[in-house]
Amino acid sequence: MLFLASLLTVVCIQEDFTPVPKEKTLSTRELLHRVKDPQVLIGLFVSSMVIQISAQSVAPILTLYIEYLGQTENLLMISGTIVSAMGISSMLSSAVLGKFGDRIGNHRLILIALSYCTLIYLLMALAKDPIQLGILRFLFGFGTGSLMPSVSALLTKITPKEGISTIFGYNLTFINLGQVIGPFVGSTVAATLGYQWVFYVTSAIVFFNLLWSLVNFRKYLKVREIE
Repeated sequence: MLFLASLLTVVCIQEDFTPVPKEKTLSTRELLHRVKDPQVLIGLFVSSMVIQISAQSVAPILTLYIEYLGQTENLLMISGTIVSAMGISSMLSSAVLGKFGDRIGNHRLILIALSYCTLIYLLMALAKDPIQLGILRFLFGFGTGSLMPSVSALLTKITPKEGISTIFGYNLTFINLGQVIGPFVGSTVAATLGYQWVFYVTSAIVFFNLLWSLVNFRKYLKVREIE
């Protein structure tokens, strides 16, 4: 799959790339000074991290939690189906929700999606059987399908052209950090408080990110574009 992706990239993607001269390369400090709103930038980095924390926190305990809910037959297949459900809905919805973000404002869509994800995770904690959990996991994918395109769009809008690759590199660092923190938080909470508390704690993390984003976007709530 990686080879196929590499081959398609080489054959199908043509980039009109003009290297930035060395003397025009911005240092990190200069880049942060030229970003339109550094507070929003940091908030977007944190949102990228929280997206991954929320997606990965249940990974270590999902199979055990499904068994706890009463599923004993075909446990691994059911677990795999529930894990992939989020990816399917996210894949199907990202393009549509990205267009919706262009219409109402990406920052507004981020706030809506974070509110939605907070609620979905609370409902996951109340799931009575694997079917309910799978449906909620599928619905959760619409939230992540909203967040990633919106975060990327805002990063592009507030970053000077000379520093876009650098900023996306930092954002990827936060994404990877979230992929590390998520399973650690999930397994630690499950071991100390129980399986259901993984969903409550994850919901609280997403809610904290929602509050932070509200503070960051407070002066942009009445406008469609952050300029």
